[in-house]
Amino acid sequence: MHKTGVLIVGAGPSGMVAALALAKSGIHSILIEKRKTPGIHPKAHEISGRTIEILNSLGIPVEELRKDASSHEVASTIIFCRTIQEEIGRIELNVPSIQRKYRDHFVGAPYFNISQVQVENLLRSHIRKSRRITLWNDCSWESLEQTHSRVRSRLIHKGTRVIVESSYVLGCEGAAGAVRNALGIQMKGPEQIQDFANVYFTNDLSKVLKTRAKLFFILRPDAAGTIIAHHPKKRWVYHVPILSPFEKVQDFTESVFRARLQRALGIPDFEPCIESISSWRMTAQVAESFQSRRVFLLGDSAHRFPPTGGLGLNSGVADAFNLCWKIAMVLHRTANENILTTYEAERKPVVEINCRESYKNYRRLMKIPRVLGLDVRYSTLIARLFALAPDLTPVRRSLNALLARLLLFADTHLQKVQRQAGPMGLVTDAIAREIGHFDRIGLDLGFRYGAGCILPDGKPATSSSGTVYVPDFSPGSRLPHFTLRRKAPTFPKPNSRKKKKPGGSHSLLDYTMFTLLCTKTESWKRVLDDSGLSHLIQLQKVSNSVTMAGETVTWADLAGISMSGAILVRPDGQIAARFNDPGEYISSLSSLIKVLSLRIQQRRVAA
Repeated sequence: MHKTGVLIVGAGPSGMVAALALAKSGIHSILIEKRKTPGIHPKAHEISGRTIEILNSLGIPVEELRKDASSHEVASTIIFCRTIQEEIGRIELNVPSIQRKYRDHFVGAPYFNISQVQVENLLRSHIRKSRRITLWNDCSWESLEQTHSRVRSRLIHKGTRVIVESSYVLGCEGAAGAVRNALGIQMKGPEQIQDFANVYFTNDLSKVLKTRAKLFFILRPDAAGTIIAHHPKKRWVYHVPILSPFEKVQDFTESVFRARLQRALGIPDFEPCIESISSWRMTAQVAESFQSRRVFLLGDSAHRFPPTGGLGLNSGVADAFNLCWKIAMVLHRTANENILTTYEAERKPVVEINCRESYKNYRRLMKIPRVLGLDVRYSTLIARLFALAPDLTPVRRSLNALLARLLLFADTHLQKVQRQAGPMGLVTDAIAREIGHFDRIGLDLGFRYGAGCILPDGKPATSSSGTVYVPDFSPGSRLPHFTLRRKAPTFPKPNSRKKKKPGGSHSLLDYTMFTLLCTKTESWKRVLDDSGLSHLIQLQKVSNSVTMAGETVTWADLAGISMSGAILVRPDGQIAARFNDPGEYISSLSSLIKVLSLRIQQRRVAA
């Protein structure tokens, strides 16, 4: 039997981030992955600025991520086109009005276009260096039994049955959710929105592109789909919808994808260097519960989003970052187990919003073909026609010929619309309305935990939306970025090779403990010592003047406190409480200890 603090089932992004977060907090974990070797087929391709912040706090520098990411210009451009060579419209994030708000509220990078496979490789390299993480590949989880203090899991590691006893289990194995299914936890929401097939190919298309971009929405009817540049010189993925029940996954062979890619690229003799073919199902679901006693669900095990918005991987990383410091404090006996119930209370409402926004993005995206006169409902009608037809070769041949004529007619119509100013004006407006699909700083930074491990102060909170982020110092919010000197925030140029260490407010935080930000540290140190929480809370001095969004303001006015007040920030960077003065802290101490589930350290009195 093997014993560990936490067993993590699934070595995807959320599982590996959980392992690194626990290791940083001094907790050993066993991380298991059923694959013998890492996968090569790309999945997600975008990580948000908040995820970059989280990874940096766990010891993964921005420059390590930048090495395998596409350029900032590529990451900021989205093209709608007939073929990849014939642009119909675009969304451009690399414009001053959009980039300014990212520069104002981030240090390091606002987002990266980087293949999930490359992110996983980087995470795995850091995991191998950690003495607190044991990684088992070729290891399948089978079942578990829970007691009041432990979880006993049965595994098969390289063909041998193994038992692992741990204090907690994290289910991070993805959409299949073996742990979730064993617990009987149901998913809520549409299970099948659309099925897709995709092909991963490794050609260098950088020299044939008229415009470099991360996304190309192909609207040519006989090649409709999405081409994603995970890296324009070496990693591409082409997604096409499967028209069930007429089409099946096995229909999408290399020859089929080769022909479609030739049409999608507008290059008749194009020969793709195909590495792999896969399929996936778009859903929009959230688990009924994220916890069953000592077992927790994270990432795709707890929620599945449409990829429209890039919120899935990033939400899973945030899940791990929220939960693991709490588990660590319980195992270190500095917090009570009640703190673990706040994981679901905090994360579930946030991921429900992300799920709704992702689904909304998908449905809005489908309006663009309709504006062009390419009603996607016709494809469903054609699929039903094929499904109802008898499975006879002559009939199928006739239907294929009919389908080819319909697609040709639709493509002729599309090319005609492209030459007409009036319809194209409507198309341009429809594309412009997609900005919230890609510029989502409000979702990335503006989420706020309304209940859980926070002490509300009753003051009104500001509200962010998808494309608008309003910095907020109310409990539950992410600590906004500001700098401590009379200097504009440092923000490296997108392709700068010069290494700059992230600075500002988040550089003051420590994932292993709470941080109290204040200007009068001496008085607050005495109060913390007397309250018995000095072992859990570090003091960080903030100057009277700070800089946010290029403006120098007083710290007190910015934070909404008096000059003798303080902001208490959790290990995960969310604000736990704010106080106008030490007296207010003392008067609310019992409530603070209760909502944070902290344990007081009794002071030793000399004999």
